[in-house]
Amino acid sequence: MKTPSIAPELSELAAEALAAGGRREGFLPFLLRHIHPRPRESWTLEGHEYLRGIAEDESQIIVVEKAAQLGLSTLFLAELLYVCLGGHNAGYFLDTAGRMQRMVQARLDPIIDADEELTRQVLEGRMQLPGLSRRRRGKIADNVRIKQIGPATAYFLSTQVMGDVKTVDLDAIYMDEVAELDEEKSEFAQDRLLHSNLKLQRWISQPDVPGMDIDDWFQRSNQQYYQLRCGRCRQWWALELSFPDCLFQVRGEWRIGCPKCHVQLHRESGEWIARHPDRPISGYHLSQLYGPRISAAEIAAAWERAQSRPSRMRRFYLSILGLPWAGERQPITDMLLNERCGDWALAPSASAVPGAAFAGIDTGDTLHLVIARFDPAGPARIVWLERLADWDLLARRLRDHQVEMFVCDAAPEKTKAKELCRALGGGAIVYSSGRRTAYSIEDQETEPVHAISVDRTEMIDGVVDAITAGELWLPKPTLEEAQVAREHLKRLVKDRDDSGNYRYRRNIENHYAMAAAHMMLAHQSQAALRLAPAGHFTGEHAVSKNIAEPPSDRARRKERDGSSSFFRREVT
Repeated sequence: MKTPSIAPELSELAAEALAAGGRREGFLPFLLRHIHPRPRESWTLEGHEYLRGIAEDESQIIVVEKAAQLGLSTLFLAELLYVCLGGHNAGYFLDTAGRMQRMVQARLDPIIDADEELTRQVLEGRMQLPGLSRRRRGKIADNVRIKQIGPATAYFLSTQVMGDVKTVDLDAIYMDEVAELDEEKSEFAQDRLLHSNLKLQRWISQPDVPGMDIDDWFQRSNQQYYQLRCGRCRQWWALELSFPDCLFQVRGEWRIGCPKCHVQLHRESGEWIARHPDRPISGYHLSQLYGPRISAAEIAAAWERAQSRPSRMRRFYLSILGLPWAGERQPITDMLLNERCGDWALAPSASAVPGAAFAGIDTGDTLHLVIARFDPAGPARIVWLERLADWDLLARRLRDHQVEMFVCDAAPEKTKAKELCRALGGGAIVYSSGRRTAYSIEDQETEPVHAISVDRTEMIDGVVDAITAGELWLPKPTLEEAQVAREHLKRLVKDRDDSGNYRYRRNIENHYAMAAAHMMLAHQSQAALRLAPAGHFTGEHAVSKNIAEPPSDRARRKERDGSSSFFRREVT
């Protein structure tokens, strides 16, 4: 049987529109003609007027923070098809392989099967793969993980496995349900675009916690809201930002309208208006208040139910308003931090702030250092915040501030962390995977190092409780590092684990918060450890007997030089 030639209509249309990095001319006609979200039902803007602005947006990076079920996934799946037909490889990402499989089978495959030309493009693209048998080609190029669509390839991957995120080169990435994705792996997905001229990024999700995940992306964007104009007072309104004042009754009938005039607003006549039009990231916020399939009465009933439980209020904010909501899961907020900021500046050495100095270090590609002084007559005050790449400079900072004790996490730089403890004394490494707090000594027969094993949640609770109770204060809020520290502290968010217990979220950018938790641990552990000047445990709380100076070559060198080999340089 002779293989038919690839139908040119769709490929030529998309390739022409995507040439030289452009993409939007022809996309809306493509949507209206070839996309069928349901059998015998073509995609339409009727009832979804708010999607026109997004469909016509030419930005490389588009972010959509949204409520539930507003048609955005269908829009971006259609764009993925359009991008591939233009000769560009695309990747669609969800959090798990199971969810991705269901999405492809339930959403994408029916769209392809419902249109004759799309079906032909997938079939003929599959048949063009060289060097494979026809049976093998079909298995590889048209399944739930990979599809050959015209001249390009679409990948459907999860962020569970780093290999899935790092193995393909792409021209466009579609990150769906961003709030559920692993933050570190999502960042690696962006690296798939490094060698592309197109570099399209699409981030779409319901929100979760304020300032995190999709809300972080939206806050950095131009922040566009779909706004309606009142015919009486001529004022523009973003319904989700004026809720619940935009919801009212007129003669017993629930309506959504102008909070000022109580005139009904027409959802189909809105416009996208940006708060920060000069920002390069194009961000959209969209709520169910504009949706075509939920009435004002249904919204009013859901809002009334939300008053009874925090879980229902959270669901209403996320699924109806499309706004982030954390409640008690995010104990440190902007409001709390505004009440816990002082008027002192950061000092690179011992400052005039009274009290003994304690420090915490969070290690990784960048070292995050937090130093606080504990005044017996008042609250503790953070006097130094710094991001460093050099361990010698870190040691200098600890010396300059005359730190009495510091705690440094053991992973991922365990060797260097131990060297720091040996060089300065008065330090300990911490393992945050224990079930209870315990103290021990590592390398006891050679060069002893203090170690603390703690429950991670309890350790973080220590700094959260200190800030909440007013026992720990931050410096001037206008300082750049203080602002970064604030953002990290707000990222201390609890999720429920498989056992039903709440644990602080991992693998997120909260390094200053972890360093502050280590600093509080240093202060709390000082009495139990009773560190001698040389940094060795003494006293009944640590071990049953003192540890003598080990007779190793390295110890003798330390005694001679006043520092370990790693920190050999004298600091003046």
